[in-house]
Amino acid sequence: TTTTIISNFRENDILNGGQGAPLAPIYHQLILSRIKSKPPSALINIGGISNITYIDKYNKVVSFDTGPGNYLIDEWVRTKAKKEFDKDGLIAKSGQVDEEILKNFFNHPYFKKKYPKSLDVKDFNLSDLNKLSFEDGCTTLSMLTVKTICMAINNFKKIPNKILISGGGRKNNFII
Repeated sequence: TTTTIISNFRENDILNGGQGAPLAPIYHQLILSRIKSKPPSALINIGGISNITYIDKYNKVVSFDTGPGNYLIDEWVRTKAKKEFDKDGLIAKSGQVDEEILKNFFNHPYFKKKYPKSLDVKDFNLSDLNKLSFEDGCTTLSMLTVKTICMAINNFKKIPNKILISGGGRKNNFII
C-alpha cells in the first residue's frame, strides 16, 4: 500500500520495559487535557481489570492496573446466578463483606509490587468465596475493587483535583 504501518504496540511496549498497554495512558491524558483538568488529575477505568492514569502537576504520566475490576464480580455472578453481571451493584448492596477473605486477597504478591505493574484476570481465583452466600461473595469482590482503587489513589503524594471514571464499572453504584 506504500503506507507506513505502525503496529505491535503491546509487544514493543513490553520490550521497552512497559506493561503492554501504551495507548491507554496517552488517550487518558488527551481526555484530561481536553476537559482542561487541573493537575494532578486522574482517569480510572473500571473494566475487567481496573487501571489508573495519573497526571502530576508537571504533566508526568503514571499508569498502572489498580487491581481486579469487574471480571471477578462478573465471573462470580455468571457462575452462581447465571446472570451476566451485577446490574447497578444491586447484588453487592444486598450482601455483607467478609473481611477475612477480603484481607486474604491483599496477600497476593501483586499488591506488594511498585508501579508500573499490570494484572491478568486469571491472577486471582474465587475458591475462598465458595463458603459465602451469593450476595456476600458479590459484596466482598466488589469491595476488593473499591479498596484497590482507593489504594492506588492514596499511593500518590497529591490526591487528584479531578478523577474521571470510565468503563463498565462506572455503572456499578456499589463500587462508585
